[in-house]
Amino acid sequence: MFRKKINPHILPLLGAGVVLMATGACSSGGGDTDSLTADLPRAVADAYDKHTTVDPKIVQANSAFGFSLFNELQKTDGAKNLFISPTSVSLALQIVFNGAGGDTKTGMDKALSLSGATASELNAMNAALQASLVSATPDVNLTIANGLWFKASAVKPDFVKANTDYYGSELGTIVGLPQTANDWVSKKTNGKIPTILPDQDYSSTVAVLVNAIYFKGAWTNKFDATKTADSPFALLDGTTPSVKMMQQQVTTGYYQGANFQAVKLPYGKEGKLNLYVFLPSAGASLSDFLKTLTPENWSSWMPKFGAALVTLKLPRFKTTYSVALKNPLTTLGMGIAFDSTGKADLSGIAEGAYIQFVQHKTFVEVNEEGTEAAGATGIGIGVTSVPTPATMTVDHPFFCAIRDDKTGAILFMGTIVNPNQ
Repeated sequence: MFRKKINPHILPLLGAGVVLMATGACSSGGGDTDSLTADLPRAVADAYDKHTTVDPKIVQANSAFGFSLFNELQKTDGAKNLFISPTSVSLALQIVFNGAGGDTKTGMDKALSLSGATASELNAMNAALQASLVSATPDVNLTIANGLWFKASAVKPDFVKANTDYYGSELGTIVGLPQTANDWVSKKTNGKIPTILPDQDYSSTVAVLVNAIYFKGAWTNKFDATKTADSPFALLDGTTPSVKMMQQQVTTGYYQGANFQAVKLPYGKEGKLNLYVFLPSAGASLSDFLKTLTPENWSSWMPKFGAALVTLKLPRFKTTYSVALKNPLTTLGMGIAFDSTGKADLSGIAEGAYIQFVQHKTFVEVNEEGTEAAGATGIGIGVTSVPTPATMTVDHPFFCAIRDDKTGAILFMGTIVNPNQ
């Protein structure tokens, strides 16, 4: 998944640490092992050198979270193209998990399907996962980069160390946001996601974490562009507009399920990365299929793909998707992390810290040559306001009011010029 030839501008991969100026990322491709491990975060390099086995718990957790999040988003965005990067969202939130405590940690554990894993266990599993992904994959470019913009006086050293050791990062200060982070994410996604942070005032923000993923892979078996032709495509509303339909006959992975058929389309010479396309059977709707799309079913389907000579027609498509994740993440159980009244416990990041927003954006294009996709997740961390010491001596005429705060109704108001009158 990550290139052995390291881009010097995005060195330690998959991370979002906190050291005043460091760089971090990795991408798939070719190069020598010594230069690779030299540029990785310490824990990832150790896992790579030791060939540490990836704990299936981290893969299962990310998959379960991805399906849960996708199902929540379907409730509001099911009538339009919906495309997310579970890896981007889960990784960004797992980095934040390093600073969580109390009920906030419990809520994040539930939402992210972490099954009680500690932050240190999670970091170790992520290190092994990242190390496993660092392998040569011809004809595939997959880059995962992270950045953190923060106030150095607010972010705690232990959070800095965890991010530095296990994730690596490219970092800066709050000054210049959102432009600096948006320029960064545009660069990391090859311009496919030009912005990730909302245009707002960041003076009350102590940290912003951004994860960016970029993928570009050529098909192992490319489609012949001369065979692409206009063909009808039935929409959810019953209309059938014309689309550009690609065609090929290819021996590839295929599975016929109870209410669907599915094909596996590999990328690159080694076929480590694949696009899985699931098509509901005639008489079955997409919503019917989605009801069966669970982590358990997904795991049972994957081994059932067998080689078949498939006559395939697949439309070219290109789409973007953007969503604020506060509401679905709250539904999944981590709403307390967004509480700005003091209930959130992200004290491992900064005192009084809470999540201000989680923004997610994606891009995907599929054509005859292959697939290009990008995803980014931005997380803003704020702190509850600290009361400013004050002295008030009411020793001269003053105004007062009695207000019903539930409705906003002012029941009484007036001025007192002589308390003894």
